[in-house]
Amino acid sequence: MFIFMLSSCNKDNKPLTWNANYIAPLVYGDLTINDLLKDSILAVNSDHSIQLKFSSNIYRLDFDSIVKIPDTTLHTDYTIPYSVGVTFSPGQTFISQPTDNILGINEAELVEFKVANGSVNYSLRSNIPAEIIYEYKIANAFNDAGESFSKTVTVPAANSSNSSVSGSFSLAGYTIPLTGINQNWYNTLSTSVDVTLSPSHPNDLLLSNQDSIFIDNTLSNIQLEYAKGYFGHQVLPTVNETSKIAQMNSIVGGGIDLTQVSVGFKVLNGIGVDAAFTINNLTSVSAANTISLIHAIIGSENHINRAYKIGGVVQPTEFSSQFTSANSNIESWIENLPDSVLYNLDLELNPLGNVSGHNDFVYANSPFEVNMDVDMPLSFLASNLIVVDTITLGTEKLKQLVSGKLKIEIENGFPLAAKLSLRNTLNTKELFSSTTVTSAFIDNNEEVTTAQISNHEIILQEEDIELLKQNNQLILAITFNSPPATNPIVIYDSYHLKFKVLTDFIYQNSIK
Repeated sequence: MFIFMLSSCNKDNKPLTWNANYIAPLVYGDLTINDLLKDSILAVNSDHSIQLKFSSNIYRLDFDSIVKIPDTTLHTDYTIPYSVGVTFSPGQTFISQPTDNILGINEAELVEFKVANGSVNYSLRSNIPAEIIYEYKIANAFNDAGESFSKTVTVPAANSSNSSVSGSFSLAGYTIPLTGINQNWYNTLSTSVDVTLSPSHPNDLLLSNQDSIFIDNTLSNIQLEYAKGYFGHQVLPTVNETSKIAQMNSIVGGGIDLTQVSVGFKVLNGIGVDAAFTINNLTSVSAANTISLIHAIIGSENHINRAYKIGGVVQPTEFSSQFTSANSNIESWIENLPDSVLYNLDLELNPLGNVSGHNDFVYANSPFEVNMDVDMPLSFLASNLIVVDTITLGTEKLKQLVSGKLKIEIENGFPLAAKLSLRNTLNTKELFSSTTVTSAFIDNNEEVTTAQISNHEIILQEEDIELLKQNNQLILAITFNSPPATNPIVIYDSYHLKFKVLTDFIYQNSIK
């Protein structure tokens, strides 16, 4: 009450302000190896040691690189072929015309495909002075429900000018044969058009060769789920691309000395074509270095058989090879800690020609791909190995912060010495002291027995406080090093690094 009385007596009506000191725990952290690396790449062995285990896709053949349906417009003019005129009754069909339409598909000779997405866009114009019913069919096209493709459109009667109507039909889910009317060809879409005088027309109608209908049907943006035929003898353009290794994103620097390195190289052919491939280059790329793989597979042509189907289920074929320290430089390749792989490869489809008799197949969910499988014990010597984590200061009063300290307690349960770096995400300025966090105590078996605890204090400068007011996220980087003269360290799932952040903050409070 006394404070409020003073406030009300203030002639300038200035707010009453005072500073208050608060000490409180702000952030707790318990980083295991699953937190320092992505847990999806780690597996725990029966003895609780950690196995580094993940598969990284390097290359996947794009569906459109094998077969693609181009946008195609099918234009037709229908004119009544009678100069003297013919009378038609309401509901009577006066045009019924099946047509074979050749699709301009490069390389491939398709006999069938299934549409994942795409449409037939139609545009109709008529000078007939009566309402007509247009029906468009694709011969022997059915969806998964067994429904045939048959669509109808009502075209209004023409007056002083042509009547017109436009729209689209979805083709999604339809399996469409491309063998033509006689079912003995390829890349040939068989359609039929029926035009009928509307049953609601009040009387018979005389039509002659002065009466016409103009129709455009356009296959648009066709994306395939499946295709069958002969995909041609294709030598695809050389691929020279980079593929990210997402599993290594949390490691941002430093080096390791690994033991028992073994990496599987696997080519999976989920396409019903024989193939030949040559890996010209496979390069480990990190921020610090690039290392090209040296192995017998590099630069040599290899063949892989086509996939096959059992009970309608695709069974991919596999080509595999193993990269070890004995037959390659894979140890230094992995120790480079690549965040991406630069690869160069050549791929040839159907090198022996049409040996399947137009029974090649491809499914969108069964690709041709190249993978690398890493499966090895997480046992290494660390040299400035850096991993990062982001922590958020969860306080609502940062806008009132005047000055303060961060007090950090570290409990290191790893058999590795560590240095910690702390900075605001908006700045590169280092907040943390350079004091080394000593590695945990280990026994004669080089397994951790006791964690090491250390305490650190950060005095926040004015510019640090201003940044915290703008953004309360801090990046914690941990640099690990193996103790001198030690053997490669085996990492167990029980190892952890705990940290506790306490705030010793002074806030400015006020009453208006």
